[in-house]
Amino acid sequence: MGRSCRELWKDYHFVLKIVTFIILLVIHFFLSDVYAACYQFYVFAIGYFYTAFINMIILLYAYVWFTNTFIWECCMIIATALMLLISAFVLMYDYYEDDGVSELDRRTRSEAKSFAICVGLTIVAIVILIIDVILLIIKGGKGGRGATRGRGETTE
Repeated sequence: MGRSCRELWKDYHFVLKIVTFIILLVIHFFLSDVYAACYQFYVFAIGYFYTAFINMIILLYAYVWFTNTFIWECCMIIATALMLLISAFVLMYDYYEDDGVSELDRRTRSEAKSFAICVGLTIVAIVILIIDVILLIIKGGKGGRGATRGRGETTE
């Protein structure tokens, strides 16, 4: 069975994953403004972004309902961070692809603001996921439903 709501919100791994998920939702709304004109890069960026988004949904679902192994959770978090990193690089490459010359003058102010927000939030999400992996390693892989507290009793 799943964990109780109070128990989940006390676990900082769950909170970090929820914060990352909310950041990904916000990025999604700004991506459509950035890629209103360029379909090819939109497909690249949104493909990697949706892969990361789906990974986060799988992580959250598994975190609530199943006992996650340390290796599985770390691999999913690292895969999500890599997809977000690729998505950020595609965003930056597309935005500054004209031989290093900025296209800020040719883009609307709204697109420039959306681009800055997307890249900034993507970097924040990557940093949060890296912190989560570091905390998992320090904790010794005791995340998910089988987490131990205090004197070794499990939360199951």
